[in-house]
Amino acid sequence: MPFPSAFAVLDARDGRVLDARSPDTRALPGSTVKPFLPDVGVFPCKGRLTLDGRRIDCTHLPVAGPLDYSQAVALSCNWYFTTLALRLDPGDLRTALRDFEARLPTTDLDRQLQAVGLWGVSTTPLRLARAYRGLMLRDPSRVSNGGKTGTTAEAAWYAGWAPVENPRIVVAAMTGGRGATDARPAAGELIRKWLR
Repeated sequence: MPFPSAFAVLDARDGRVLDARSPDTRALPGSTVKPFLPDVGVFPCKGRLTLDGRRIDCTHLPVAGPLDYSQAVALSCNWYFTTLALRLDPGDLRTALRDFEARLPTTDLDRQLQAVGLWGVSTTPLRLARAYRGLMLRDPSRVSNGGKTGTTAEAAWYAGWAPVENPRIVVAAMTGGRGATDARPAAGELIRKWLR
């Protein structure tokens, strides 16, 4: 199992850094941005999605009927969040991503890619851990299982808190590969270490 190439572990109560490796390594955050976007409706998922010649199909199983916000976060539905982005004013999208380094999108394509963490937004393990700690205090229901993965061409991510019901730590970990298969297990090693 790969160990994270970069990570930050925070005390969930006071935000103190407990452990870190290359915590200022910067990359696109991928789907880890999705829980920070506002809930603006219910949308169907069509599964296949191409933006500007780039395939970013949904990877979840097909679903019957439209998805609400919490379902879309749980499934990490790219179709839902790229549709949601078009309902937001560019300034509102940038404000929603204030915990990240977000540029002001100027086109519909920019907005759609930014909403899935693939354009105009970046983060570091330390910044991502702090963002998830803030989310844990503001609205933990946005991440029902306590964590979220993300995958881009440059990094795989996992960010979340543990234990889910009574958080003691917040972790953000970056690896190569994919969020679900590489970053989440690597972050799991960190979580087990700090909860022993």
